[in-house]
Amino acid sequence: MWSCVRYRSRLGPYLDGELNERQRKAVAAHVAKCAPCRTALEEMRGLESILHSFNIPAEPPDLTTRILSAARARHQTTAIRLKPHRPRNELLWDWALKSATVAALLIGIVTGSFLGWRVGRDEGRSVRADQEVYALDAFSGTPNGSIEAVTLALLEGAK
Repeated sequence: MWSCVRYRSRLGPYLDGELNERQRKAVAAHVAKCAPCRTALEEMRGLESILHSFNIPAEPPDLTTRILSAARARHQTTAIRLKPHRPRNELLWDWALKSATVAALLIGIVTGSFLGWRVGRDEGRSVRADQEVYALDAFSGTPNGSIEAVTLALLEGAK
């Protein structure tokens, strides 16, 4: 059954004569011994006669040339819009701006790390485990000066 998948995809090209000799013989041998594939091939042959019954006008002789030239023109106008020429000094300015941004981020990370290492330390000595430590002094103006107190005050106010 797995081989049928491969051969079924070749039935259309087999009917159209698009397969090389080796592929054509392989499909013919498979169809001779596989009833489902033989039925599918016969259905395709029936469709071929139906498709030929439609009155489809012939394609203009220059259709391919017109399509390719229109695609080339569209590609050229799109390429111009997508890749504008930028002066060299503008590129250098962009590079300098990005470099300054990266440097500022690195300085911020290092400074934050340094300050984070100092949190919970009392003049270079470790704080004892039995002491209460609130590292965020920014909440000193809040009730009782702790995050828990602020949270409780907010929750009581919401009731």
